Amino acid sequence: IKKRLPGKTIVVEMKSAPALEEEALLLARSGVDGIQFDKVQPEKLIGLPERLRSENPRMIFFVAGGIDEDNIGKYASTGVDSIVTSAAYHAPPSDIKTQIVPL
Repeated sequence: IKKRLPGKTIVVEMKSAPALEEEALLLARSGVDGIQFDKVQPEKLIGLPERLRSENPRMIFFVAGGIDEDNIGKYASTGVDSIVTSAAYHAPPSDIKTQIVPL
């Protein structure tokens, strides 16, 4: 894909699988620019970005699926570059107030 689309960023989405690390290593070696891990438990991601970057130093990593305020810290500590969540869309509305005052 990279040869056919030079200059394009290629990110592949992976779901949790028994051979997650082995499949991710194949992607890293193939030259993809990044991986989005979808619905992968944070415990399975610990140290994985670092190991994959040893094969492809420029890779970027995203995590998505099932992320909320209770587990976002665990995902943030795994070494991924970006966290994707839609939890804010499903949360109850916040009571936000704006006040305009003269300067």
